[in-house]
Amino acid sequence: MPSPQEFEGKRLTVEERGIQWGERAKERMLAKEEPVVAIIRKTPEYNYLRELPSLSGGRRPADVRFDPLSGKIYYTTWREKRTITEDGRRFLKPPKKGQLPEYEVLLPRLRRRTPRYLENLSLKSPVQELLFHHADTIEEAILKVQDILQADIPEQAQEVITHTAKLANRFIEKGLSKKNLKELAQQTGKFLENFGLANPASPGFQKAMERLKKACEPDSRGRINNLISRVRVQSAYVWAVRRLVVGSFVRRKHGENLNVLVYERETTRWALENASRQLESFLGHTAFRHPGKKASQSQGEIMIKVLKNITYSWMSLVRVAPYLAPTRAAAINLVGCREEKKEINRQVLGEELADELFAMTPTTQLLNEGRFPEAYFRIKRSYKVLRLVLKDYAWRSSFLEKERLKNKSKNSCQQNQKGNF
Repeated sequence: MPSPQEFEGKRLTVEERGIQWGERAKERMLAKEEPVVAIIRKTPEYNYLRELPSLSGGRRPADVRFDPLSGKIYYTTWREKRTITEDGRRFLKPPKKGQLPEYEVLLPRLRRRTPRYLENLSLKSPVQELLFHHADTIEEAILKVQDILQADIPEQAQEVITHTAKLANRFIEKGLSKKNLKELAQQTGKFLENFGLANPASPGFQKAMERLKKACEPDSRGRINNLISRVRVQSAYVWAVRRLVVGSFVRRKHGENLNVLVYERETTRWALENASRQLESFLGHTAFRHPGKKASQSQGEIMIKVLKNITYSWMSLVRVAPYLAPTRAAAINLVGCREEKKEINRQVLGEELADELFAMTPTTQLLNEGRFPEAYFRIKRSYKVLRLVLKDYAWRSSFLEKERLKNKSKNSCQQNQKGNF
């Protein structure tokens, strides 16, 4: 494709000017010089979501976030907002029912604190709203982001570019008549249908496709106007070039998000694999293989330290669903729960399971008291839960079977540990 510099100093055709505008728009967008208005809702829900920690540790509004209590994932997308212009003033289009929510301006930065800025917008700058979406588990979040990445934004844009080139060549080489204009209208309509462009949701998308259709129609006075048709085609072309750049931005942003999500999932599963393997090895301890042989006090203390190390080194790394709740249950089963952490863990586990776990003597205390057969059974239970959740099997029954809770006690939890449990 010719560069804008090749057109300097010469009289440009409509098509050449379209190429020049498209390339300049592309350069501005890639350099982040293209004016855009970015907004986000100021509602209690969005204020809460923005305060959630991000998986990456970053602080950007669009970062992937997680709820420390539920383990749910929150990711973001951008949606173009509809605007209307009245008396030279452009503003957000109100919904048919209700009122627009209050918004915070993210871009341009200088307008963040400008009162009533959204009531008198620039006539050309697109307005993009940042939206939060949730996924119940990290597995679901990965699938949803993958779906976004597989969307056909660049493909659609490339098809529009190809179609506008064909139309431009047709107009230049053969001119226009009522007969061939009708044929082109039919071909363009079929093209839009085939590539899912006939009824786009985006306001800018709608305008571009409307121009493309109108390029194959008579002008407002019913005349065949070659120049106007060519201008409309090139307008659609410039939009498609911009759309192509937007597609690259979308893929980069969600590609980064996908990397963060996959890294979190693999780190979580790696931690659980390590914890379960070490618990399995710990179950082979001589104190469990020979319960009749009394272990020394120092041996019991070492066993407690090892069990705590397994719990706090690996299980505390788990932050997201579906791994959060079962891992927290397995950890509390082993080391108990501090009094100040009980309310948080009730929200993580649910009332029923939390009450059952809080009523049980921590496994570390069983070891301290020399109750090795009971400790063995409890460690094996946590091991089983970790293996079950890694295999996506049901895990709650491991803690809620009544016959396994007959000998529960209400001894107080140990107070000298740090962490989430």
